[in-house]
Amino acid sequence: MCVSTSQRLAQFSFLQSDNPGLSSDINLSLENGVLSGRAAIGDSVDNLVASFQQAGESISVDGIDQSDGVTSNDFSNPLNYTIVGNDGLEATIAVDLAEFTGLPIVNINTLGGVGIDSKDDYVLGTVSVDGGRGFTDFPELAIEIRGRGNSTWGAPEKTLPDEV
Repeated sequence: MCVSTSQRLAQFSFLQSDNPGLSSDINLSLENGVLSGRAAIGDSVDNLVASFQQAGESISVDGIDQSDGVTSNDFSNPLNYTIVGNDGLEATIAVDLAEFTGLPIVNINTLGGVGIDSKDDYVLGTVSVDGGRGFTDFPELAIEIRGRGNSTWGAPEKTLPDEV
């Protein structure tokens, strides 16, 4: 994806005034080519109208033109927005709207996305907490993390039976 200055989304949100199934406005943030946000538990996300500021000639989802504050889509799963710039170049930006439980979310990321596959060797990474509603956020901090556990560390993971 090559994004020129003529193919950008400057702002992307779901306004309660356009979406009566939402309990509040949802403002998405862009990171690594993905616009992401969280909807509250119980909010209907299968027929949402997005509000966005787009630089470029056109914007579409699966070939269907999108209009700011007008076009509705099902955001139950991530969607790809294609922006065509005035220069004819295309860029794709994923939009991922997750359902938010209201509980704090602990984010652990390892440097380079490497797995934590040893109880002895530490892996560099970061940890942060998105406090959500009613809890304080914990800013991102550098960490060293390793696996823990007992004698089952190397055993294959057991699946639960269908009838639990």
